[in-house]
Amino acid sequence: MFMQDLTRLIARATPMPVARALPRCGLVSGTLIETAQGWVRVEELRRGDLVHSFDGGLREVVALDRDWLAPGKVELVHLAGGVMGNCADVALMPGQALLIDCWDEPDVDGAVVALVPAAAMIGLSGTSLAQTRGATEVVIPVFAEEEVVHAQGGLLLHCPGVGSRTRHSEAGFFTRLSRERAHQLLCKRLQQSPSLVWA
Repeated sequence: MFMQDLTRLIARATPMPVARALPRCGLVSGTLIETAQGWVRVEELRRGDLVHSFDGGLREVVALDRDWLAPGKVELVHLAGGVMGNCADVALMPGQALLIDCWDEPDVDGAVVALVPAAAMIGLSGTSLAQTRGATEVVIPVFAEEEVVHAQGGLLLHCPGVGSRTRHSEAGFFTRLSRERAHQLLCKRLQQSPSLVWA
């Protein structure tokens, strides 16, 4: 049931840009998060709010880390609507982890799902980098344990637990793929079946 609407995917994958250090993670202001009260912009979340998690349960926001990006100083990943189940275009930090299914990938340690950095999508399905135009807030919802939350319709975004809030690249419950490995996997899926990258 992951990211089923892929009508905007392109059949030809483009080369991944030269690897650069990924900026810190976080959810860009304007990103819609599914809460017990409905869809809420991430910047409007408050401590104590209950958010729908990947496993179907409601999880309490125990802290919110906030930061601001200066205009033109940081490049964000622009993900077009429908590419990964997102109902509309969304901006992502390049290092923000997204959950994808990989049950049919024999060389991913038998994992059913895995986390990939948003930057792995650059050059695929019209995904590109764009500089911040104005001061942009970035919010990191923190939970008691790491969680994957529903965002922008059907997008699945990883958020840290209390013990990992400043160490986003550390190993956790979910398998993590490097930017290069994730990009290769996505390119392979595009070549095999351009309309079913996430199926």
